[in-house]
Amino acid sequence: MLAPAAKIYSVNDALLDSLAPVPVVRAAVSQILVSIAASGIRYPRKTYGTPIAIHPGAGSPAKCWPLDSYLKLIQMLKAAGHSCRVILGEVERERWPAEQIQRLEAAAPIVHPATYVDLLQELSQCWAFIGNDSGPGQLAGILGLPSIIFFGPTDPAKWKPYGPNVTTFRGDPISCISAGPIVQAISHESPKALCSTQND
Repeated sequence: MLAPAAKIYSVNDALLDSLAPVPVVRAAVSQILVSIAASGIRYPRKTYGTPIAIHPGAGSPAKCWPLDSYLKLIQMLKAAGHSCRVILGEVERERWPAEQIQRLEAAAPIVHPATYVDLLQELSQCWAFIGNDSGPGQLAGILGLPSIIFFGPTDPAKWKPYGPNVTTFRGDPISCISAGPIVQAISHESPKALCSTQND
């Protein structure tokens, strides 16, 4: 007989544990997390047919799917009839060479949200999100956007964005993830269908 698999201790578990001394607050936060997992935060957002938000950055280069893979993905998504909008944050603007940003600009419009509120507004103008394990992916998941998140060295069981429509792809290394399954997930499914976790 097989022993049950060990439960992964997630960031949300840590949050709830930290609230144990205040049971009423812990219960309220637990209910909020259940609600977010079921339906997102119900922030007004656009529907299918508006751009797909693409965020190719992350705080650590090891967590980034290669730029050439993103460029290929954008090309394939456009060929399948989707429009894309690239979101670049402060980290990308500070660390990336101008040549990399120019290559992205040639592939799709780029926006540079200056604040979290600006990022929220940009995401609310898109029907889906594709990106690395990063802050914008976490926000997209909470908003309920159909989201595809790439993982390399970090564990999606621990760090997967919270929300009802999050699909993860993991590669070791992250460059092993191919664009084809991502295009299929977006192209063949309605926004509701991006709900299962996949490993590539």
